[in-house]
Amino acid sequence: MAVNGRPVTEPGTRADPEVDDIRVDGRPLAPSAKHLYVLLNKPTGVVTTVRDPHAPRTVMSLVKGVPARVYPVGRLDADSAGLLLLTNDGDFAQLLTHPSHEMPKTYRVVVRGRIGEQDLDRLRRGVELEDGRTAPGEARWVQYDRTNNASVIDLTIHEGRNRQVRRMLRALGFPVLALTRTQIGPLQLKGLAPGVWRCLRPAEVEALRSLAASPKPPRAPAPPPPAPAPKPPPPRPPARPVPRREPAALDRAKEEARELDRRLREVGRRGREGAPRQGQAPPRRPRGKGRAGA
Repeated sequence: MAVNGRPVTEPGTRADPEVDDIRVDGRPLAPSAKHLYVLLNKPTGVVTTVRDPHAPRTVMSLVKGVPARVYPVGRLDADSAGLLLLTNDGDFAQLLTHPSHEMPKTYRVVVRGRIGEQDLDRLRRGVELEDGRTAPGEARWVQYDRTNNASVIDLTIHEGRNRQVRRMLRALGFPVLALTRTQIGPLQLKGLAPGVWRCLRPAEVEALRSLAASPKPPRAPAPPPPAPAPKPPPPRPPARPVPRREPAALDRAKEEARELDRRLREVGRRGREGAPRQGQAPPRRPRGKGRAGA
C-alpha cells in the first residue's frame, strides 16, 4: 500500500481518500461511490475539527451514526452554535467555501447594548477591520431587551474571515453575548435540536450547488461613511462700539459751557490773588489833591 507515492508499513497511518493518492498493489483505491451531506446543529463548547487532542469534544463525536467519514465544511467557533455542514464530497465543500462564490451565511446575534439604525447602516456598508474592510452585508434589527441591556439582530455576510461577525460588532462597540448561525444560502436550521443531525435532501444539495455556481453580479463599492459634521467657525470678537456723533448745536453748547466755566475759574483765581491776607489792612486809597484857594 502507498499514499502519495510513499509506501505505508505502519498500522494506523491516516490518509484522506478525497485528497490523497491511495494505491493498493499499484492500483488506485476506488473512491466511495456515494457522497453524503449532513446538516448538524452544533452546540456551543464543541470544536469544529476532525481531531484535536486539546479539545474536550469535536463535531465528529456528534455524527458517529453517519455511515461514512465526513468532514466539516467551513468553520464555526467553539463558542458559537448553529448550522454546520459536513460531507465527504470535496468538490462540494470547495464550491461552498471558496470566497469567489460569496455563499451567504446568516447569524442571529445577541450583543450588549442598544443597536441603532446608524449602527445597522455601518454593518450594511462594511466595517473596517485590521485585515481590511468587510464586504457589504445585510443587517436587520430583531428586538431589544431593556432588562438585560441586550440587542438581537440578524446579520448576513458573504465572506468567511476568522471570527468576522464578532470582530465587526466589536469594532462598533458591541460585544457579542451569543452567536448562532441560522442559515447558509437557502438552507435553514429550523426544526433541528442542538447536537442533532440529519442528511440533506437531494433538492437541498442541488439548491446549494446552484447558488454557489451562479454568476455573481458585480458588487457596488461600499458607500463612504458619512462625512463628519463641519466644525463651527470660531466666535467673532465683539464689535467695538462706534462713538455716536452728536448734533453740531449740542457740540457748540457744550463748548460754550466749558468756556464759561473756564472764565469763571479765572475770575475766581484773580479775586483770590487780589484779596488782603488775614491781619493785613486793606490798601489805602491815595489821597486826592485839595481844591485850589481863591
